[in-house]
Order: sequence, then C-alpha cells, then structure tokens
Amino acid sequence: MQDIEIVNYALTLEYLEADFYQKVLDSGEVKDKKVGEVAMEIAENEQEHVAALMATVEKLGGKPAPKPTTDFESVLAGGEKMILETAATVENLGAAAYLGQAGRIKSKEILAAALSIHTIEARHAAVLNSVVGKSIVPDGAFAKPAAMPEVLMAVKPFIKS
Repeated sequence: MQDIEIVNYALTLEYLEADFYQKVLDSGEVKDKKVGEVAMEIAENEQEHVAALMATVEKLGGKPAPKPTTDFESVLAGGEKMILETAATVENLGAAAYLGQAGRIKSKEILAAALSIHTIEARHAAVLNSVVGKSIVPDGAFAKPAAMPEVLMAVKPFIKS
C-alpha cells in the first residue's frame, strides 16, 4: 500500500508539471525558439511520466490519483522570466521529491522506476537553472531530498482542487 501512495504522490506532481508546461506552450509567452523547444521536450517527458505512473498504480492494484485542477495564471501573466524561474523551481522540487521518497519505497522495481524519473527531473532542473542564471547543482555535490509535506506545501499555490 505504501508504494501505491508514493506512486500516486509522484503522479500528482507529474500531473502538475505536465499541465504547467502545456499551459506555458499554449500561452505563447515563451518567445525564444530554443527555450520553446526545450519546453516542448520537457512537456513530452512529463506526459510520459504521467502515463507510466498511472500504469504503475494500476499494475499495483490501485486507483490512479485524480488529476488536480491547476492555476498558473499569475505565473503566465508574469512573462517569460517568471515562467522560466517557476519551471526551474518546479523541476528542482520534483527531483527533491523523488529523492525524498527513495528510502520509503519497498519494491525494487518501483524504486528503479522512480530513480529513472528522478534523473530526468534533475536534468530538467539543471538546464532550467542554467537558463535562469542559477547553478546547475544548487545543492552542491549531493542533492537534498524533500519530504512529502514540504513538497505538497510548496505546490499548493498551483493547485485549485
């Protein structure tokens, strides 16, 4: 049961990320062609994460978490700079969230899947950190995990339901 809870938690975060990038792309606020291409690639990755996590929950005998209704209007209204800074923040948070659950995951198969997604989230974070002028390794040589309550509190402003 614990693994289902963790996978659904990850699914909720991936829903949030996938929706964020789709809204960013739909908004037309990202003017730089290269940045737009990166956003498109990340959006596709996030949607693949959603599909994989939904299938994993079902395989474990659970019901996938419902997709939350999101609100990114204030971010989108802030223009490209705010969008990119938010993207970097969300990706860093996502990487930290996966790392924060690694020790709680019972199944080696689920752990391997979570780590494979964690790696991609960290790569997304690194490229976005670079774009916004931050270090590609904001925590130094060792990434810092984030606990579930901390992560859920951080994303709460973006979730309506």
